[in-house]
Amino acid sequence: MSRRPVLVLALTALLAGCGQAGASDDGSAAPPDRPEAPAAASSAAFTPEMREFRDWRAVCDNLGRCSAYGAEGVDGAGWVMVTRDAGADAAVRVRAGVPVWAEDAAPAAVLDGRAVDPGRDDGLALARALSQGQALTLGEGDETVAVSLSGAAAALLWIDEKQGRIGTPTAFMRPGDRDAGTVPAPATAPRVTRAAAVSQAGLPDEDVRLPAALERLPEVQTCAADRMPDMTPMHSVARLGEGTYLWGVECFRGAYNLGQRFWITGEDGANPRPVDFPSATGEPAQELVNAAFDPESAALEAFARGRGPGDCGVIQHWAWTGERFVLTLEMSMLECAGMTPDLWPTLYRSGEQ
Repeated sequence: MSRRPVLVLALTALLAGCGQAGASDDGSAAPPDRPEAPAAASSAAFTPEMREFRDWRAVCDNLGRCSAYGAEGVDGAGWVMVTRDAGADAAVRVRAGVPVWAEDAAPAAVLDGRAVDPGRDDGLALARALSQGQALTLGEGDETVAVSLSGAAAALLWIDEKQGRIGTPTAFMRPGDRDAGTVPAPATAPRVTRAAAVSQAGLPDEDVRLPAALERLPEVQTCAADRMPDMTPMHSVARLGEGTYLWGVECFRGAYNLGQRFWITGEDGANPRPVDFPSATGEPAQELVNAAFDPESAALEAFARGRGPGDCGVIQHWAWTGERFVLTLEMSMLECAGMTPDLWPTLYRSGEQ
C-alpha cells in the first residue's frame, strides 16, 4: 500500500488552489462584490477554478469551458454532468451514466417522475429543469441510483457568472433580455512549441540506476528513506536533448500509484536541478504520480488514480520545449462514480487539446 493517500493530497491541493464555496438556500453563488456580467464581449483568459455547492461541483478552465456535475460515488455509483463552452452560441451538453452499464448503453433517466433523455433532449432546457428538480434517478427497473440535485442551481448560477451570461437569454438561472452579444467569447488557447524527438538509444527501460551525483542529493536520500525496503526502486530516465537527461526518482509505491520526483541533469548526473511542474492552480507540482515521458511527442503525462479502476483522480500533461516543461492539459474528478477520464472536466487546455 502507498505510504500516503495520494488522491487526497492531490485534490486537497487542487481545492485549496481553486477555492470552495457553499450555496445559499436561494441558489446564490456570486459574492456581492463581483459584477454580475461584463459590459461587453471579451476573449481575455479565464481563470481555472473549481467550486463546491452542497452535493454538486462546478469547474471552469482557462478557455472558459465550464462543467457542473452531481455524482454518487463507489456504492450505487452514478452521475449527471452539464457542460458548456464560453461564447453566446455555445451549446449545452447534458450527460449521465452509471458504471455497471455496457459501454455504448445509457441508463434511463427520470427527473421528478418524468423520463428525460440527456443525449437527445434540449440541453439548456434540461439543465434548467435539473436546477429546479427534486429527484433524479438513473437505471432500469429495480437497478437504480438516485443522484442528488442539491446544489445544482447554485453550481449553474456560478457558471453563468463565470461565463458572463447573467441577464442574457443564454443564462441557466437568471435569463433576461440583455444582448447575448455581450457574452465573452472563448479565450485564445495557449500555443506550445515542443522540442524535437530525441533518440533514447542506450538508455535502460527498467532497473534504472541513478548516477552518484544525483544519489547523493539530500532530497533523493529522503525519497530512499520513504521507499519500501527490499524492493528494487522504480526509477526512470529519458534523454531530453544532447547531454540533457530527465531522471524520475521513486519516492513511494502503492497498489496502483507510483510517486516520483524529477531532476534534470547533464551527463553522468552533472549539475542536477529539481523540476517544478506548473499546474492549473498556480501551485507547482514536485512529486508526480504514475508519470511517463514520451520522447516522440516530448510529452510527460501523470495520472494520480483515486482507485484502481481509474474513474477518479487527477490527470496532467506537460510538453518539453527544450528549456522547460509547459502545462498542456489538466483535468480532475473528485468522486469515484464510474466516469471515464475522457468525460472529466478540464481545468486547463492548450491549443493542442
